[in-house]
Amino acid sequence: MKVNTRSFLLRLLLLLISLLPALVFANAEVKGVRSWLAPDNTRLVFDLSGPVEHRLFTLENPDRVVIDVSNTRLQTDLNQLSLDESPISSIRHSHSEGTLRIVLDMKDQVRPKSFDLVPNDQYGHRLVVDLENKAGAVVVPVASSTPPANAQGQLRDIVIAIDAGHGGEDPGAVGPNGTREKDIVLAIALALKRIIDAEQGYKAVMIRDGDYFVSLRNRALRRARPMQIYLFPCMLMAGKRRVLVEPLYGFYRSVVPVVKWVAG
Repeated sequence: MKVNTRSFLLRLLLLLISLLPALVFANAEVKGVRSWLAPDNTRLVFDLSGPVEHRLFTLENPDRVVIDVSNTRLQTDLNQLSLDESPISSIRHSHSEGTLRIVLDMKDQVRPKSFDLVPNDQYGHRLVVDLENKAGAVVVPVASSTPPANAQGQLRDIVIAIDAGHGGEDPGAVGPNGTREKDIVLAIALALKRIIDAEQGYKAVMIRDGDYFVSLRNRALRRARPMQIYLFPCMLMAGKRRVLVEPLYGFYRSVVPVVKWVAG
């Protein structure tokens, strides 16, 4: 029987293409899970052995957040997570036809979202689930361009918002001995806060006062703008002999448009 080689190769190629998603996302594992609690949200990070496909949705009565992860097995203990101060009352899981289902039983209502992160120098593939507190909605006042005063027309403290960069899942630069930028800039920011608070007429507030991540938009929208700040220093580092100039330049390029919007 005569075989059409070109037709055979074409069919073989189409078969391989159809199998590619199954091959890429086959038999992944959840190797660990980490959590960070911020004032207005909770972040869960699932460490994976490879890329996955997932679906996130919510259920009511009672409130639950559900994450379905295809072709994935759980290889860690979810009970290790500390959930005491979080909006999560419990976390459980099940398997069905190769799909791992993780259910978050909620104490409070949240706005969940999820996204994937590709490997970097420190971590492999990750699935990130952010739970934003619904009760944490921000009322944004109109920023004032006049000298700071309270409702009675008396002068009030000048508010300085100190922004310690990175945090939580984002360690920033990591030194040869494992020193993380997020820890250094937070220590500097806390020290700066103590100095400012010691001066009469000035008040320092922290955009981030613990080990959690705050997005650029939320640093401005949820933290800085409602305070009617008058100064917004950002703490970053850039390696040897470039601790000041390069971070300020990068901050200027990426954040100044947001700061102008914060100031109204």
